[in-house]
Amino acid sequence: MIILALGDVWFMKNIDNKRKRKYYSSFHMRLAARLLLAFRNLVKRMDVSMSEMLSPENFYNVAEVALQICNSTEHEEDELQHPSTAIKSGFDLMRMASSKVGISIKTKNKEMKKEGEAFMYLMSKEWGYKVNKVARSTLSERMFNQKKELPYPEDIMKLSSYLVENLEFVDLSYTAVSGMMFRRIVMLVEARLILYNRRRPGELEALSLQCYRNRSKEVSATDLSLREQLSKFEKEMLDNQELVEIRGKNGTRVQCTGYLSEGGYPCNELSCQ
Repeated sequence: MIILALGDVWFMKNIDNKRKRKYYSSFHMRLAARLLLAFRNLVKRMDVSMSEMLSPENFYNVAEVALQICNSTEHEEDELQHPSTAIKSGFDLMRMASSKVGISIKTKNKEMKKEGEAFMYLMSKEWGYKVNKVARSTLSERMFNQKKELPYPEDIMKLSSYLVENLEFVDLSYTAVSGMMFRRIVMLVEARLILYNRRRPGELEALSLQCYRNRSKEVSATDLSLREQLSKFEKEMLDNQELVEIRGKNGTRVQCTGYLSEGGYPCNELSCQ
């Protein structure tokens, strides 16, 4: 029941994001289920519910399994393969403990309410240095040692040419388009947009047909007034590029530009459907 309540929380938090809300909800519900399964294996009891797990006497075991599901090594707690998972689990544990308190108030279960409030108190006081500090230190060290390697310009040109050539020769006749062909077209179009805009794939997944059809195709009066101050290269980009606005996280507008007509207008239409 508490895991379902967590899914409801995430669904309602993203109620206006119709394309992505189900993925956000299912991800956090699966994460909570992983925590519960790891806790059951730790205490050697397969009948433990999430409500029982969120009790103050189980807090240290919960903190331990939060690090375990990050695929940490057996002997070194700071060697986490996925440290962000532990940080995310902390927020979800607080939400589930809050749901437990809410359910206890509705059912007038004073003992359940006392357990939930005590667990939330321990989370606010000890989770930071028992779990978050370990995870964040791993993230900081990893970012410090990470090498940012840029691709060779020749490789980018070769990939871009490959995408354009394949889009130009796609057969979009009624008899030719199939499930595999549709998947290939989507991959080609989104790869071209990601390559040009360096956007996260999740943002381009939200590109709807309506957003594409509402793209900016004409130069506005403001753009014309600034045109004289632009260089030759900038004028060329202004004349040939189109602008599409996609819904990003938290309802923000994400601008995606590029030579969208290049490679075939019908391919872009089909990939957005």
